[in-house]
Amino acid sequence: MESFAIQQYLLQYSVEIDVVVLTGTAALDLLEPAFNLDQPIELSALNTAFDPARTDFDWLSWDESVVDAYIRDPLCSVALDMESCKEMFLGARRIIDPEALRQIHNELPIFISVGDLDPLNQKLTLVEALVGRFRLAGLKNVTVKVYHGARHEVLNEINRDVVVNDIWSWLEHAISNISS
Repeated sequence: MESFAIQQYLLQYSVEIDVVVLTGTAALDLLEPAFNLDQPIELSALNTAFDPARTDFDWLSWDESVVDAYIRDPLCSVALDMESCKEMFLGARRIIDPEALRQIHNELPIFISVGDLDPLNQKLTLVEALVGRFRLAGLKNVTVKVYHGARHEVLNEINRDVVVNDIWSWLEHAISNISS
């Protein structure tokens, strides 16, 4: 959900930001039809591709220890209330407006890191839609890295060292280009 908030933040404050890293993101408005916003969102429905699922949160990571830690953490496994979900999806509608997207500084380096098995990006179609919107709006520096076999939490996968190294390398490159 953080990536959706960051996208909204960019609409107003992108000139104050040097680089952006989005993980587990997608075109949220295209995901909205999959949910009934008049009822509590049942995230376990995201497990369909992983049936039989061991837990309601297998969609987060293939690393069972990460999923178990998430379940045990009282700050993580909190249900999303209907009003907050509605507000999140309503806010996402602003992100699809081409005029609004053109407000994002077009030289802003953006790194998008996703898993190809993340059900939120629906087999990468929703991240491709997001990237397409960014490019159509004139953003010139959008990099996408897809991790084969990874689910939603790419920073909490078994190959997290590779993911962190890729992000770190990209950050070093992006920041050096800003400095020069």
